[in-house]
Amino acid sequence: MISNPETGHAPNVANFGKLVLAIGSFGNFYNPAFITIKESNLQDMLTAAQENLTLVNTALINYKLAVDSREDVYSGLSSITTRILAAIKSSGSSELNVETAKSIIRKIQGRRLSPKKAKTKSDVPTTTDPVSKTDDNEPTQISASQTSYANLANNFDALLQLLPLIQEYKPNEGTLNPTDLRAYCNELKMKNFAVDTLKASLDTARLNRNYLMYNLHSGLVVVSLEVKNYVKAAFGASSPQFKQISGISFRSY
Repeated sequence: MISNPETGHAPNVANFGKLVLAIGSFGNFYNPAFITIKESNLQDMLTAAQENLTLVNTALINYKLAVDSREDVYSGLSSITTRILAAIKSSGSSELNVETAKSIIRKIQGRRLSPKKAKTKSDVPTTTDPVSKTDDNEPTQISASQTSYANLANNFDALLQLLPLIQEYKPNEGTLNPTDLRAYCNELKMKNFAVDTLKASLDTARLNRNYLMYNLHSGLVVVSLEVKNYVKAAFGASSPQFKQISGISFRSY
């Protein structure tokens, strides 16, 4: 499951609501010339902020559900490729076909094509060696694992492209039938597309929310400060009105 990173924005909206309520209690004495901080505009901004929080939360839930659904579908991929390889081996097909299938399945299951190279004295880089280093100053190796979801689906597709070329591959088991395997491959790709689509929707909702709340010229946080400054100017720094709102806090992100 994905953790919820949206909880920090709700207090800002809640506190803005407190600010608007306080302004309403001042009555006609709250009468700024700057239209942005007039009570009616503050009410509209509060409503828009509340709606944006709901849109982000809805988009996040939909995205989480899509991610969980993809995880569920992909969870069977390693097992089915193991079964496919066993079916190829048991079909009497050539060793070349078996090795070709193995090389594709290794990519899907994340196993190396060859054992990781052991370090020797000659592997220690000199000051002129153009190698990447980790924080402990050890040279890094490029991983043979191709386990991103797009790569998994692509490699599984490549495996399915191989099966018709293996004449001996004629399993009686339905789940290993090329037609059923193709349907599964299509489902993997559809799950990726769904996640990508909903991630884009979530990103858009977050951008809209952030603009409304944190824009440096007209965002909710900036407007809140302008309201406080007006009340301080109109009623005085020691006035009950200013004391009522001065402690309402907002955080920029």
